[in-house]
Amino acid sequence: MAKRIAHTLSILDIVKLFATEADAAKWFELVRWNGKPACPQCGTTEQLSKPAHKPFAYWCKACRQRFTVRMGTVMESSKIPLQKWAIAMYYTLTARKGISSLQLSKELKVTQKTAWFLLQRIREACQRDQFKLMGIVEVDEVYLGGKPRPVPVVQAKNRNTRADKQAVLGIRERQGATMTVPIARTDKATIYPIIQRNVERGTLVCTDDARAYRSLDQLGYEHRSVRHSAGEYVKHGIHTNSIESVWAVLRRSLHGIYHWVSTKHLSKYLNEATFRLHEGNCQVDTIDRMVALTCGMVGRRLTYKQLTNG
Repeated sequence: MAKRIAHTLSILDIVKLFATEADAAKWFELVRWNGKPACPQCGTTEQLSKPAHKPFAYWCKACRQRFTVRMGTVMESSKIPLQKWAIAMYYTLTARKGISSLQLSKELKVTQKTAWFLLQRIREACQRDQFKLMGIVEVDEVYLGGKPRPVPVVQAKNRNTRADKQAVLGIRERQGATMTVPIARTDKATIYPIIQRNVERGTLVCTDDARAYRSLDQLGYEHRSVRHSAGEYVKHGIHTNSIESVWAVLRRSLHGIYHWVSTKHLSKYLNEATFRLHEGNCQVDTIDRMVALTCGMVGRRLTYKQLTNG
């Protein structure tokens, strides 16, 4: 059976869909509340009114508080128009390798600092609830983020280039569902609990021949590996090409778009990339991806102080 091809939207479609701030507010309210606004503070849907002087706000008679669709989401307290939030979400979801804060600042006509904070809050919303992968799953690890600073030749011989980078474990279904986790070490004491939490027992797990993966079959998985150390990359359908393609995209994104990412913020960039991969296959409509991202905003909050001091 032929695969369904997603209905994609252009930036012109997005600008038309969110033509006014009222259009944007109506869309976000529909996605969040499905036509029945609810007070984020007390949960009531009955005792609500709309003040005439606050067109996008509601007044809750039960708890006597005013609220908007932004409250209780990563957009709370943001002065950025909802139109610009929607456009930023669109660029985040459709740019294969992401969009830099500098480029987004030009698209939205805001400062680079504002665009950076906006993108970080969108990345916060890209976190996914825990789910278990199954079928054929590939597992691999990589070092990402940072980049070694120039050092004198004398010191370079003894320099560990991984010291500036963060180890990341990646797990990917052959069907496309992907998750990435920053890890402190690449040993089995660190890796196995993550696999057990996120991969169904009995799943076929494909890895390279790293020592850390050699006992996976003892945990109830069907483990197969390829010997990269011997130049073997595919053996009877066993390979790690899918997860390695994720690393390739991430490297191009981190170095080609963002140029440098600190290990402190790397997890947020991983959230964005894996969300885009998971929700971005050719069978998912653009508008459905925006809906999924909007739903991910609810119940999360990220202040500038938390972002810069955390």
